[in-house]
Amino acid sequence: MIEPALIEENMLVFLRALRAFGFSIGAEEEAAALAALAAVGLDEEAVCRFAVRAVVAKRADEFVMFDALWHQFLRTLRGPSLPFLAENTLAAHVARLRAQRWQRPQVVWLRAKGPAERDEGRPDPQEDDQVQVNWRRGASRQETLRQTDFARLTETELRELARWSGAVSGPMRLSRRWRSDRRQRRIDLARTLRSSLGHGEVLRWLYAARAVVPRPVVMLCDVSGSMEPYSRALLSFAHVLLQRRVPLEVFVFSTRLSRITRELRQHSPNRALADAMARIPDFAGGTRLTEALAEFRRQYARRMLQRGAYVLLVTDGFEATASEQEGATAGPSQRGLVGELAWLRRWTRQLIWLNPLAADSAYRPATAAAQALLRVCQAVRPAGNWADLEQAWEWIAKA
Repeated sequence: MIEPALIEENMLVFLRALRAFGFSIGAEEEAAALAALAAVGLDEEAVCRFAVRAVVAKRADEFVMFDALWHQFLRTLRGPSLPFLAENTLAAHVARLRAQRWQRPQVVWLRAKGPAERDEGRPDPQEDDQVQVNWRRGASRQETLRQTDFARLTETELRELARWSGAVSGPMRLSRRWRSDRRQRRIDLARTLRSSLGHGEVLRWLYAARAVVPRPVVMLCDVSGSMEPYSRALLSFAHVLLQRRVPLEVFVFSTRLSRITRELRQHSPNRALADAMARIPDFAGGTRLTEALAEFRRQYARRMLQRGAYVLLVTDGFEATASEQEGATAGPSQRGLVGELAWLRRWTRQLIWLNPLAADSAYRPATAAAQALLRVCQAVRPAGNWADLEQAWEWIAKA
């Protein structure tokens, strides 16, 4: 067995090198992996491998890659002239190559194992087994992060996504006002007469068309405990929209409703999100969806739902039970959730449910709140990663 001190000395570097292969590892995973090693001890290599793999490998396809990288880690530690992982492992070389290219390379590890051995589920071969490495150019880091679930992104990666966001435009509508237009469809008689006053006769006909203006959008975002892995990313996306001058109003709710549009209008994303979080007194609390919609209807709806506004209801469809709502400052709405949603739909151009869980094939809207949202909302769109949000917003802009 390798010296325990040598393993502990290089474990953090090994975990960080795994990111070059697409593993989603942040500070929490690093601390959990070290805690797992401390709990199981360093006597048996297989036990250590299983403990670390249980923390950092989140998908079935990552298990084989992790095992191959772990064996590479052990080979490097055993080498007499290669004592430090940070300079001499294949993962480190991949990380350096990734820093030199726009697109990161992908490494596919294939063990020299026959199909019969794979089917029988035999234990992994020893570290001296031959390993075949195939290189290919993979998707860019930008595209990889866009397709990654928000729950697996670090704050640094989330800031990168916000910087990469391109130009966006919101839904548009025809205004009651008219503007000058070169297309000869409707004569602007008033402007034509005014332009001819100095000449005494009409010299040139002027034309007009209805102006096209942005349609207002209201976002009601759930920041309860079940939405905590997604809340910060959703607010980051709202900040991007506000920086692109989209007429967006942002409300968040958990046990109460809070308006955070002014905080998110700040140019600095870090300051905007920090001030928005400070403005939310019930972040990661319980979910009182019915009461939040009732408060929005009483205080804001009639003023903000003018001119055919769109309403984006961002929630996972969970709501606190009646026993969990005891002691609430405001009583439950007499309309009920279906009544509040039906009223909101009547007053909006589009009522759209953005569900972070909708992209998961195993997800089933089994709760009463989710069933009510499905029944009343005019559209349901997934919102589990940045690509989902961009596709949803593109669909909203064209709706």
